[in-house]
Parts: sequence; C-alpha cells; structure tokens
Amino acid sequence: MAIKGILWSIVFAITFLIYITVDFKGRRVIKKKEDQLESVMIDLVTILHVNPNIQSALKKTAENAEIPIRRDLELVIEDTQKGLLLNEALLNVLGRNRSRLIHVVITGLIAANEKGVDLIEFLKSQIDYIREKKSLANYVRILSTGPRYTSYLIIAIPLVVLLAASVINHNFTSVLFSMTGRIVLVYSAISYLIGFLLINRIVSLTDNDKRGAG
Repeated sequence: MAIKGILWSIVFAITFLIYITVDFKGRRVIKKKEDQLESVMIDLVTILHVNPNIQSALKKTAENAEIPIRRDLELVIEDTQKGLLLNEALLNVLGRNRSRLIHVVITGLIAANEKGVDLIEFLKSQIDYIREKKSLANYVRILSTGPRYTSYLIIAIPLVVLLAASVINHNFTSVLFSMTGRIVLVYSAISYLIGFLLINRIVSLTDNDKRGAG
C-alpha cells in the first residue's frame, strides 16, 4: 500500500513538473513580448507620423520587430489580407495572448481605432502606461524577494537536519539508505519539491495580481 502511494506521488510529481515546465515557457514568452511592446509602440508612432495609414504602419512595424511579438503583428497583417477588418484581426491577438498588459493595450487600440481617436496621441499615452507598469513591476519584484528566499530556506532546512543527524548518529546513515529509508527519502524529496514549486508559483501569481491592479 505504501509503495502504491509512492508510485502515485511520483506520477503526480512528474505531471506537475511537466505543467510547471510548459507554464514557465509560456510565461517566458509573455515576458519577452511585454518587454518588446514599448519598442514596438514607439516604432508605430514614428511610422504613423510619416504614414497615417494604421495598417501600413503596422506592416512596417512588423518588419522591424523581433520574435516573438513580430509573429503577432504578422498574423494581424495576414488576417487583414484575408479580408478581416483591422479591429477583428486585433481581437484575434487577444485570443492568442494571456498577457494582461497586451490585452489592455490592444483593447485600447481597438476602441481608439473604432472611435476615430488620434492614434498617435493614444499610442503615446500607452507608452507612458507601459513605462509606469514596468516601474511598478520592478517594485513588486523587490517586495517578493523575501517569500522567494523563504522557499529556498524551506528546501535547505531538511538537508541541514539530515547532515547534522548523520554527524551526530553514525547509524543514522545506514538506516537512511535502507529500503524503507530510501522510500521515505524519495517521498520526502518529492513532497518538498512540490512545496517549493507551489510557493514560487503562488508568489508569481501574487506578483501578476499586483501588476494587474496597477
């Protein structure tokens, strides 16, 4: 029964690690897009000063942009070439991105384009907004440093205890590496790893909530 529980724990841990890995890659792409967004908006404003046609400006901006945000711009151009209205193509961008920042900027751009607002002035205000968000994000990152170090401490404490017990009691090592000891070690390692990942996941979610509130 104990072995069955260990096996289920291992299966759960592997599944959880796969989810964390995929989620981490997705977050890394989102972060990269958000970092590129300000530069893209600045390029778009510059091009709009020369050519006020938003679709042409987006196409030129896409040529100068970097991966991965360039692909989003290229898809907007492709959608409009297939016959979609620009705002419909921009709505498709929302469906392909989980970034709150990108959602705010694109939703605003759709509304501004629909209402006939001066796009250059609107984009300038969005650039200021992005800069404020970055400043807030840096502040939140500083505040979240403590909880992250706590998770590292939680991982380190059991290792220190095991080392101390091995030094104090020489028989402890032989018991630890017996069949029962190895099972307990594997189960404990999986449990602590999951706990470590969960704490960091919670901290990341808290960071995102604070950034979104800003």
